[in-house]
Amino acid sequence: MSAPTTFGGFVMIIVNVIRSVIPLIIALAFIAFLWGIVKFMMSLNGDTKGIESGKGFMVWGLVALFVLFSVWGLLGLLSTSFGFGGLQYPIIR
Repeated sequence: MSAPTTFGGFVMIIVNVIRSVIPLIIALAFIAFLWGIVKFMMSLNGDTKGIESGKGFMVWGLVALFVLFSVWGLLGLLSTSFGFGGLQYPIIR
């Protein structure tokens, strides 16, 4: 890959890096959410500390998923608005 010669080329490199990392981070956030569910279910026998920990994992997993999907959508919107080409969504293909 050669060095970008324009600002648009530089922005596309940044967008491509973010685009390739977001699905991995989404998977990690989903795993954290699932871990919270497992932890919550395993603690239903009366372990209040485990229940709170499980709830925390679930809430932060959902927050992370919301933020990541929002960033992914904003990248798509900005890249098409400024003429850098649309984002390819590997999950939808």
